[in-house]
Amino acid sequence: MKGLSLSTPMVIAWNEGRKDVTRRLMNPQPAEGAYFHHDEDGGFAFAGTACSFHKPRYLPGETVYIKEAHYLYGSWKKNGLAASGRQKWLFVADRSMGVLFPDALPTDFVSSQGRDHRGWFKRSPRFMPAWAARSHARIVSVRPERIQEITGEDCSREGMEEHYFGGYDFAYLGMPPEAANFRRTWESLHPGSWEKNEFVWRIALEKVTK
Repeated sequence: MKGLSLSTPMVIAWNEGRKDVTRRLMNPQPAEGAYFHHDEDGGFAFAGTACSFHKPRYLPGETVYIKEAHYLYGSWKKNGLAASGRQKWLFVADRSMGVLFPDALPTDFVSSQGRDHRGWFKRSPRFMPAWAARSHARIVSVRPERIQEITGEDCSREGMEEHYFGGYDFAYLGMPPEAANFRRTWESLHPGSWEKNEFVWRIALEKVTK
């Protein structure tokens, strides 16, 4: 099963029901001045100064698991196996307890820093395996668009709140708070992308309840 990584603030928004849209930068980017149309193979054909075909990683109808930052507690060996005992697992977003590991961790579950650890060990969302996820999403729709085409409504659906992050900034004068927060967040993740107005995949999600 594919995983979809979310930052801790976005996990909180997702868990609270304030997020049902996310965007991913298209890589590689279509040629400058390109326009697109839907292709029968589930991707999008771009035409312009050069023609190209782009297929999103996530497709409508697929179910993915939400990857989020997490803490582990226990003893570690260099190969990632537990020295002894059962391992505690906490989600960073709300410190709730997750799946307890068996006495021995899977052999492919290796410490990202490759050295002995004792006590709490924080791991990035990208290291979360599918079996440890607490939340799943169904891909409702996927479409390409320019990053600056995002609407105020979609900024809210992205999980952006009304208050400003990081203080007052004259560069964002005239923008709704949610839009300013989204732009600031996007620029921190993809420097220069907003100014270039690059193509992204707009992905609509819905929670899968079990």
